[in-house]
Amino acid sequence: MKNVKGSCLCGNIKFEIDSVKPEFGTCHCDNCRKLNAGSTFFLPQISVKKISSDDWEKVAHYVSSDWGQRGFCPKCGTYLYHGRRDNVSVAFSVELFEQVVEHGVFTSQIWCSSKPDYYTYSNNTSMSDFE
Repeated sequence: MKNVKGSCLCGNIKFEIDSVKPEFGTCHCDNCRKLNAGSTFFLPQISVKKISSDDWEKVAHYVSSDWGQRGFCPKCGTYLYHGRRDNVSVAFSVELFEQVVEHGVFTSQIWCSSKPDYYTYSNNTSMSDFE
């Protein structure tokens, strides 16, 4: 997919990605589930060089690990991405990009050992753990 546009709920922060595979995954880690009251659906890590936005300076961050941070809109609170603290790449929430939601394919699940038993997805996906 080319020139994929996305934004937060209020439109305060907008992004455009030059090109992205129409695939997404979900993360079952404790942080993602606590953040979203369920697993987080994400695009694979994308180099910040492939993302255009005039709104980077508006993004609020929460440092969530030694190497990672989470980006939010400070106005509406929309969760935008999980990224490296060195700002090399980010994994956007798939729900920011309507084109991907409409035409994308759910392909992977990570931190599967952290997934609680009360939910499951029937899609045929790869399943792994990152520790």
